[in-house]
Amino acid sequence: MIASHLAFAALFPSGEPPVNLWRWSLFAPDAPEVLIGWESRWASRLLTDLKLACFLTPQDTAMRHLHARSTHDPRLERKSSGPVRESAAPLCRCATQ
Repeated sequence: MIASHLAFAALFPSGEPPVNLWRWSLFAPDAPEVLIGWESRWASRLLTDLKLACFLTPQDTAMRHLHARSTHDPRLERKSSGPVRESAAPLCRCATQ
């Protein structure tokens, strides 16, 4: 993360945005608490976007690494083979709420 503002930083329990938002959203233990509907809405969407990014930019080693890691994560492994979710309006829970 190069820059952020206070309202964005307040979304995270630490009060600081993560260095890599993709990595945090997929693997951080507190992500399901902040990203409302992580199990039902966020995880499938993030994995679909990650697969698409890997397909479109195969030279992006960071994306390929995240994808490889997701295939070994028990929470994400079962999501990876599930249906693609159509919901496009994810919600966040502020750490200050």
